[in-house]
This record gives sequence, structure tokens and C-alpha cells, in this order.
Amino acid sequence: MNALRLKVQNIASSIQLSLRLMKNANRQMKIQNDREYSHIDFENGIIHGKLQQIRNSSNLDFDSRNPSLTSVWCCDIPAHLSKTLIMFIREYITPFDTNSLPHIKRFDKLGKNETKTYLRAIVCSQDFIDESGSLKEYIEQNIERNDEFKNVKFYTKMVPVQQPGTKEIAQEWSQLYWPMSWKGNPYYQELKTCNMVLRKEQDAMTTLLTAMENAPSDLPIVTMFARENPGKDTHEIIKIFYDNRNNSFLEHSILNAIAGIAEQEKSRRSKDSTIADTGYLCQNLLVYTSHEPCIMCCMALVHSRISKITYIKPVPSTGGLESHYQLGDRPSLNWRFKIWKWIGEEEMQKLESIDTVDRATNFHA
Repeated sequence: MNALRLKVQNIASSIQLSLRLMKNANRQMKIQNDREYSHIDFENGIIHGKLQQIRNSSNLDFDSRNPSLTSVWCCDIPAHLSKTLIMFIREYITPFDTNSLPHIKRFDKLGKNETKTYLRAIVCSQDFIDESGSLKEYIEQNIERNDEFKNVKFYTKMVPVQQPGTKEIAQEWSQLYWPMSWKGNPYYQELKTCNMVLRKEQDAMTTLLTAMENAPSDLPIVTMFARENPGKDTHEIIKIFYDNRNNSFLEHSILNAIAGIAEQEKSRRSKDSTIADTGYLCQNLLVYTSHEPCIMCCMALVHSRISKITYIKPVPSTGGLESHYQLGDRPSLNWRFKIWKWIGEEEMQKLESIDTVDRATNFHA
């Protein structure tokens, strides 16, 4: 009896030790995460105390009963073809399909017969390619040794456009529509994976404000286009454009910038055949602008397919981002871009000292 009691006590002690070790490991992990993301204010969407994420809260759907749906092309394939399909999607679908649906898993296990495991896969949105015949032809043109794809049947499924707002809703939608990817609050995940380098953004703001000080007109509204410059200390500044709407109503700095960059990009592509011609002349470029763009300029940026915009001063009367509509972040439009507001106190004060225009009697931003 004593031996049995001793054995039970040893087991109980082992369990308690394991629980303590797990608790300590979880505590250490939390400390590490807190240290790693100490520069992020998740609640307010702010990184480094300088950049605030501007998001359309309706992109998180908290109503599990009636999510907005969109149609996607799917197919069932043997598992050994998944690598080929992934490479095709990465090169020929992802850069061009505006409806990327990152919250939905691309592959799902379908079943297994005696010799093969089968997967069902989402290839692209029906907005990108509207007919199965066209999709089949597109695949045959771009996948070498595609004999095994010739017999693949394509079909459509309806899936949620918005990201689920909670883990429970993600699980419910996974049962009703298609497996969802849930990694926690999607806004938090975007902040965690944001790869902006503060030094580069700070330098861009400095350049922008210097341009404001040197504005050739009495309306110091400035827009700067830039390109990512991996491995370098600063972004590649393409050109700075000024506002001239006192002479012409359509000469907003952003509209001037889009027109100027388009001409420059057409010339660049005509001289370099290695540059992919997507038909969009401002695609994936970065925009820095002194004031929140008006609704007209926001729609021009959507159609230009920029990658990201950062502005300093909101314009509550006519702005098309945080002030009205969140036009760069609406699932109903055919393109979305990242929206950031610079909230660094020093830069905001400097802008106010330069921007002395009376908005009540002058043109709005």
C-alpha cells in the first residue's frame, strides 16, 4: 500500500512539475512577444508612435449569418500537382487578381483513393477570369508540361469577401463555405507583419515637408511618388508634384502626380523590355502626400493600383480615406491599398506652420 501511495505521489508531482514548466514557458513566450511587438499599439493601430493604420472596419464581418460573398474558380487535383499550381498562382494570378482573399485557405484536403490523395484548390476570383474555358486556356499557356491539367474540371464556389471578425465565426464559415485561415485579429496580424522601416518613412516625410516649404504656389499641397528600395537606406523617390488647382480645378497634386508618373513609366517600359507590362502605370508604387486626398483623387489612386499611401493632415470636409468612405480599403472596389497617417508631432506641427491657407475661402485638399 505504501509503495502504491508513493507511486501516486510521484505521478502527481510529475504532473505538477509539467504544469509549472508549461506555465513558465507560456510566461516567457508572452514576455518575448511583448518585447518583440513593444513598438505596436494594437488597440489604436499605431506603430513606433508615428504611423497610424487607417482601416475600414466593415472589412471585418461580425455577422456570421449574412457575409458578403464573391465567386471563385476551384478545381480538384492530385496532391502531387499542388506545387505546380502554387507556382502558377504565385506568378500569374497573385500579382494581377485584385480579389486575393488572404483570409481563405488556398488548398483543402478532399479525400484519398487507393493510390492518390486529392486536394481542392481555389485558383482565382471569377472577377479576374469570368469563364472556365478562358481559365483553362490561361493555365495551358503558362504551365509547361500541362498534360495532367487538361482533364481538370473547374467549378465556382461562393466565399466570404470580408475577413471573419472572431475565431468562432471563422469556424462557422469554414463549415458553410470554405476553410478560413484564422491567426487572431486580422488587424493585429497586419500590424505584426508590417515591414515598414521607420527611418525610411521618416526620411520620406522630411522630403515631403521640405517640398511643401518650397511650393511654387500659395497652395502648399504636395504629393510624392516613390518605389520600394530593398536593402537601401531610403526609398527611391521618383518625383514630387505640386498642386495647381488655382489655375485649373483638376490640377490637384495627386492627379498631377498620376499623370506625370504614367508618362514617365510609359517611357521607362518602352526602353526596357524586361519590365512586366500589366497595363497599370502606377501599380505598386508608394505615395506620400501632405493632405488626405479628396474623394476624386482617392478613386484615381484606386484605379492606378498604388501599393500604399501615407498622408499627414486629414481633411474632414472632403477627404476620401479616414474622413469619408475609406476608398482605398473597400472590398467592393477593384483594388485596395494600404493607408497610413503620419502622426509624428514634430512633422504635424511643421505642416501646420507651412499650411496657412484659409480652407473656408480657398480650395479644399
